[in-house]
Amino acid sequence: MRVLFLFCVLFFGLAAEQKKYNLSVCAMFKNEAKHLREWIEYHHLIGVDHFYLYENGATDNFMKVLRPYINKKIVTIIPWPDNIERQEGENLFKWSLSTLIPAYENAIVLHAKKETEWLVFLNVDEFLLPIDGTMTELLTKYQDFPGIEIGTEFFEAAKNMNPLKSLVIESVDLTKAPKIDRVEEVKKMIFKPEQYVGSNWAPYRCLFADQKEAVQLNKKTVRVNRYLNRNKRIISAKRKIFVDQRNVKPSELDEILNSGYDVEDQQREIHRFVPEVMKRLSAQY
Repeated sequence: MRVLFLFCVLFFGLAAEQKKYNLSVCAMFKNEAKHLREWIEYHHLIGVDHFYLYENGATDNFMKVLRPYINKKIVTIIPWPDNIERQEGENLFKWSLSTLIPAYENAIVLHAKKETEWLVFLNVDEFLLPIDGTMTELLTKYQDFPGIEIGTEFFEAAKNMNPLKSLVIESVDLTKAPKIDRVEEVKKMIFKPEQYVGSNWAPYRCLFADQKEAVQLNKKTVRVNRYLNRNKRIISAKRKIFVDQRNVKPSELDEILNSGYDVEDQQREIHRFVPEVMKRLSAQY
């Protein structure tokens, strides 16, 4: 009986320590109401359980969009106004130190450490993409690591799209990475908040307990798709070259993009999620 009692204590004790969420996303947003539903529904579909959203002084109707998700406990919203007005140059550095980085630390320390097994920082124009299966299936394979470093591909979302009928993720034109100020750069990493002890910044790079290191995965396993110019919907003057990127090396693809060409995405891995996202967006709350 004593052995059974100890087993029950151990079993239920471990069960009690299990996190509420397996994978959560943290993002800061401002005036993104137009795109929030697609972004949330897509990530919920691929295995994201929860969203910590830091509202940075939005003036649009974001609460109308988010209220159903808040009621379902899918979204936690945290008001997070600027301490310093965001501007270029030195003020951008000060803004990052006073607004952006404290928001990430707040999410880790006050929310994620006690609630979620995995966390990732994304912008609202960035979409996680597991090449096969879902994020839930992928993370199961890397339970022994404190974090997973992932790369990003950039898409020009202003072209080849009907803004009234198309999803952002239907964009197919690969483009070169934009110039990003180093103080805003965030290393894309899916990590375990419980093992997080600090970060190097900039860029934002997680440090883990016991000097553990994250595993680096290539874009053929998982990546982030970032969609630029979602709100502009203008036709770019850039030239397009028709290349099947499956037949060229990553370095060769980068050379083509950096030469001023866009490349039409022939693989379109993310498009397999389009029908279900469309179905979810058409559903009424």
